[in-house]
Amino acid sequence: MEVADDVEDFGVDDVGGFDDLDAVVVTTEPTTSGNAGDPMEILYRHHPEAILDYAEKVSPYIPLQQVPPSSDGKDPVHKTQPFLSVYERTKILGFRANQLAQGAPPYIARPEHVTNVHEIAKMELEQRRLPYIIKRPLPNGTFEYWRLSDMMMI
Repeated sequence: MEVADDVEDFGVDDVGGFDDLDAVVVTTEPTTSGNAGDPMEILYRHHPEAILDYAEKVSPYIPLQQVPPSSDGKDPVHKTQPFLSVYERTKILGFRANQLAQGAPPYIARPEHVTNVHEIAKMELEQRRLPYIIKRPLPNGTFEYWRLSDMMMI
């Protein structure tokens, strides 16, 4: 009776095809940078919205050249109209209400009878006291930056 230790080619299946193992060459995909396995690089490649924009990068794109920007191209930085959409308004109010609920001081002198953080956030937005920058995506994959104080609220 043969035991597995006695047989030399035990566990080797000959399915054909690769008679010469030296012919098999393992290649790796060329990488564009030195940190190909970096999880942050993979995250940024698949989710570019996760890339943080710092003030040094964004500040040249914020100032208005012409109010409001027109279609004749005098304001090369802004292409969309300066109207605050209902979606942007909702996001700003929710974000600011969350900050107020976490203990952030209000930017306005609020009346004593107003204690609801959502109402305080609405009053701050109406008085244009919030120092936020709106980042709008454009169809070509770039972004446009607006100061909240430069936006018109309908």
